[in-house]
Amino acid sequence: MVILGERIGMRTTIFLLLMQTFCSAVYAQKVDGTYKGKLPCADCRAIETMLILKSDTIGQGTYVLTNKREGGQTWDSVQSDKGRWYKLHFTYEHKEMKQPAGITMVIGMAVKGQPGRSTLYGLKKDGNLIPLEIEEGNMKEAKGPFDLTLVRQ
Repeated sequence: MVILGERIGMRTTIFLLLMQTFCSAVYAQKVDGTYKGKLPCADCRAIETMLILKSDTIGQGTYVLTNKREGGQTWDSVQSDKGRWYKLHFTYEHKEMKQPAGITMVIGMAVKGQPGRSTLYGLKKDGNLIPLEIEEGNMKEAKGPFDLTLVRQ
């Protein structure tokens, strides 16, 4: 930025720094928050899922994912995981992979103990998250007989 300031003036440099700060704040507001949903479970009533995302820099941050099994055969249990999330851009055979329609951003949450593996979510225009999958070079919404949407609270 110093070189930029010397070339085009200090006012422009300050303006660009303010714009970067403003854009960072707007970006964080799009992702930061708590998301909840109920997922299907084979041996319990449902798995209540809560995902908390917090940005610490542009395009990345921390997450806390909590899954609570409701009405299991013998007990209710809670599983919690913490880690990092990242805004992702994908390429397949050197071509940028398109995001599914209605998705404004794709985030990946690093899976602990499995380097290079991420759980993928798409941020929808309505502010909710949906799980994504990649199949034969195409990114798409993970479909199933149940609604897997995590609703922004």
